[in-house]
Amino acid sequence: MVFAYTVLDVLPDKKFLVEYSFLRMKMNMNMNGQAMNMDSESADGNPMNAAIKDLLLLKMKLTLNQKGQVEKVDGLDEYAKKLFGNQQLAQAMKMFADENNFKSFFAQTFNYFPENEVSVGDQWKSVVKIPELMDVEIILMFEVAAIENNQVHLNFKS
Repeated sequence: MVFAYTVLDVLPDKKFLVEYSFLRMKMNMNMNGQAMNMDSESADGNPMNAAIKDLLLLKMKLTLNQKGQVEKVDGLDEYAKKLFGNQQLAQAMKMFADENNFKSFFAQTFNYFPENEVSVGDQWKSVVKIPELMDVEIILMFEVAAIENNQVHLNFKS
């Protein structure tokens, strides 16, 4: 999955307003002994591809506190409606089923904010476990590439 995060605003209380969307989804998995391949960029007629392509059109707005924890989600209801229209997709993407699952998923995703001030060249690692997505574990390696105009640019590998 390729996500897009755009910081729309830093709010007066120092929280962040972030726009979230999918840019691309590609999943190959085995569910109940059946192989499933989904790709939002494929035009092979697979109805799952059309279903996930519909999700690319949707955007959510997240309010994050200073530690990167999601406090508010706007637009999740549209994702949930699309998912509940396709049982296989809903099963594969349980983290979008309700606000609690979503907050849990993204609390781990954004939990890479370091506790201390950073400088160019600083590096750190974050491990994200996502039980809502078939017990996926992601190891993220971060490095501060640049700091310009009070913005931190990160390089990361996963």
